Amino acid sequence: MKRKMGVIDIINYIILGILSITTLYPFVNMLKEQNIYHAFSNITGGNINLFGDNQPDNVPMWSGLTVEEVTDYLLTNQSLLLQKLKATDRLSREVTHLPFMPQFRTTCHLDADYALKVEDAYKHFDDSICAINDFEHRDHLFEVPLRCITRKDYPNMLTAGRSAAGVGYAWDVLRVIPPAIITGQAAAHTACLAIKDKVNVSDVNISVLQKRLEEDNIMVHFPNEYVPEDKTVRLRGKNSAQISGGHM
Repeated sequence: MKRKMGVIDIINYIILGILSITTLYPFVNMLKEQNIYHAFSNITGGNINLFGDNQPDNVPMWSGLTVEEVTDYLLTNQSLLLQKLKATDRLSREVTHLPFMPQFRTTCHLDADYALKVEDAYKHFDDSICAINDFEHRDHLFEVPLRCITRKDYPNMLTAGRSAAGVGYAWDVLRVIPPAIITGQAAAHTACLAIKDKVNVSDVNISVLQKRLEEDNIMVHFPNEYVPEDKTVRLRGKNSAQISGGHM
């Protein structure tokens, strides 16, 4: 039996959106389907996508590391967004909210002992702390070495998620929420072991760490039977330049 939507469902959806515009037909369809997804559509300022496409020649690639860049990013994209909004029929939609958060996905990461690469797909690492997959291609499997969240020069520093070390599109694979959760859990266990054994975070007993993670139901190594027969790794857009021909 489907649970009927309430006000809280609608509020939660609005909070998660970027710029949500309600139109009559989707709202009717939402009620019919009992699915809030059908009630909203989004308009974004720029058209640059995750894969590096549609980057205008006269628009810089923001690093997101200075207040000036963050301000420029917000003002530029909100201006573009409002221009698009003006081109729509004002009686065909209701603006529920405007962007309030700069959505920088990759700004900086630890210069770690190892950086995950696209070429690491389907590889096993002895010091793996979790197995993850590419959210755009669920069969692209990766293991994340402990070395991606540590650096021997800094014996008491750990990181996780989007600040873990990755190169190119592999950073996008590593930065999303599920890998952030499990690399964060691995970092916490690593810190506890380092304190208990009085060692550097990069020198913890990896077998003990992996056992603790497995006890938490974290997949440390992906089973070989999960590996598809076709192990071609495909990338789209400008990111495909990382690999000859867009795949390997």
